[in-house]
Amino acid sequence: MSPLKKSASLALGVFLGIVPIWGWQTVSAVFLAHIFKISRGYAIIGTWVSFPPLMPLVIWGSLKLGTYLNFYETNNISLHDNILGCSLSVVFKLGAQYILGAIFLGIFAGLLSFTLTYPFFKLLQQNKKK
Repeated sequence: MSPLKKSASLALGVFLGIVPIWGWQTVSAVFLAHIFKISRGYAIIGTWVSFPPLMPLVIWGSLKLGTYLNFYETNNISLHDNILGCSLSVVFKLGAQYILGAIFLGIFAGLLSFTLTYPFFKLLQQNKKK
């Protein structure tokens, strides 16, 4: 398999691991890898970015990025201030903020993983030929 397909598989998996489709990351990674004719194994490995020790960082990063990208008025809403007395509107605003941030974080992390793994897989392929 080419380094391009391996890196694209990992990037797809990382993207799907961050996007909030809980419980469906692996299924969607296998499905989309099959559709795009890339490695299903590398796509599954990429979804492991959402394993428990990293999830707090993913959630925090998604919320932080969502605050900068959100078009709703959430400047006065923070998790620390409203954790005890939060209303349904606050939950929806924070949810929209999280989803928007997660999508953009997933795109960024997927592109970053592609950028970092492609030269590595290319180098491995060249060393294998020698």
